[in-house]
Amino acid sequence: MFKKINLDHCYNEDPNFKFFKKLGRMGFNLEPGVVEHPGKAFCKFIALQSNNKRERFYLEFVHIGKGGIEEKTPGLSFNYTENLEGFHKKLSKVVRCDLTHKNYDWKKDSINRLPGWNMLTYKKQPI
Repeated sequence: MFKKINLDHCYNEDPNFKFFKKLGRMGFNLEPGVVEHPGKAFCKFIALQSNNKRERFYLEFVHIGKGGIEEKTPGLSFNYTENLEGFHKKLSKVVRCDLTHKNYDWKKDSINRLPGWNMLTYKKQPI
């Protein structure tokens, strides 16, 4: 089962992207652009490459906009190479977790299930 799980990104709240900018001044290659997630979470990234040239994972820096929902807990996000819903059914028998889906284009349509992010969140952090 663990061969199907890979590190995708780790995230940390970074008001006004101060730490992100500091890392850029230190020589890190900053990804251009900003991604907005629900809750006024504005995200910038630093891509890191693994030994496998086709794999990348990211350091994610999150600035919460005015009136947004703060996420004070840093986190690790993993990807799963197969069906996450099936994995969730197996995992939820052992660890209390929820499966959440957010559309990539959530501003236009957050009701219908369209291509997007699928996430497992835990009632109590297992780590």
